Amino acid sequence: MAKATIYGLAFSTYVRAARLACLERGIEHDLVEVRPQSPELLAVNPIGKMPVLKIGDVLIYETLAIMDYVNSLGSGPALFPADPLGRARVLQLVSMFNDSVNPHFFAIALNRMIRPMMLNEPCDEAAVQAAIPKLRRGLEVLDKFSAGDWLAGGAMSAADLFLAPALFYLPMMQLDEPLMSGLDRLKACYGRVAERPSFAATQPQFG
Repeated sequence: MAKATIYGLAFSTYVRAARLACLERGIEHDLVEVRPQSPELLAVNPIGKMPVLKIGDVLIYETLAIMDYVNSLGSGPALFPADPLGRARVLQLVSMFNDSVNPHFFAIALNRMIRPMMLNEPCDEAAVQAAIPKLRRGLEVLDKFSAGDWLAGGAMSAADLFLAPALFYLPMMQLDEPLMSGLDRLKACYGRVAERPSFAATQPQFG
């Protein structure tokens, strides 16, 4: 198999999720850092979004599709259960993350990190405060759904790899305690991902 390439920015939670999936499945890759809507990214994804996976002549974009594809290629821990109900549960959790967690997380990250640190723009603190209770509600729902040692039960899955890169940023935004307080199952799931070599290998560098 040709060596994989992932296009996108290292600090992106979705790029990191795709990279985690590759490493967990034993697929080495190069990261080519390109910005959304840049000519370089538009050349491999006409929508201009990251991440994009390239293996040989194959291009895959959308993080869930990338995870599903590398799951079919690699030999590490499976990212989706083999049984239909287990797979449906993982897909359900990923959809819940995308719909009920990530939009509010991004609203906070945009204002607490991206605007002041990268765009030299002021933080819209009103937008942050409006997003905090919505993000907390989404995390509470995921905490209630989590089962066993991992979000979807007894094994790590794609759902854990979607969530962990977002939770990584909460301490940097001084929101770890208000958002994660009492969510012990979610904390434990995150801690297990954070201990894995793949998480250390994909940690973004700042400064």
